[in-house]
Amino acid sequence: GALFDAAPNHKLEEDQEEEEEFDYLATPFASLPPTLQNEIYTAESQTPSAQNRLQRILLYVALAVLGASIAFFNAFLENLRYGEGSPSSDLAAYGFEWVEGNGISDFLFLTKVGGALG
Repeated sequence: GALFDAAPNHKLEEDQEEEEEFDYLATPFASLPPTLQNEIYTAESQTPSAQNRLQRILLYVALAVLGASIAFFNAFLENLRYGEGSPSSDLAAYGFEWVEGNGISDFLFLTKVGGALG
């Protein structure tokens, strides 16, 4: 019976060690006193890269949303033109003639490369 009892305890110790490692990676300053933590976070927040962090994050989110929108619209137009039961491959028939009239929109919305870039 002792052999079987030791194995689960050993497993729990390994799990606890892995959890502690993860906690350290998630919050590396957790083992420091709170006053020292506050000093570190305050000093970091005053660095040049921290000053513009919110603007960078908002820019990245906006670019990601724009890219996803381009990709989805590209797929929508592809399905509209060549999907099953599509009566016409001419986008003017659906009110999307503006897509074919502009080189940039034509590239972004009608080519696979444009959709992948989006």
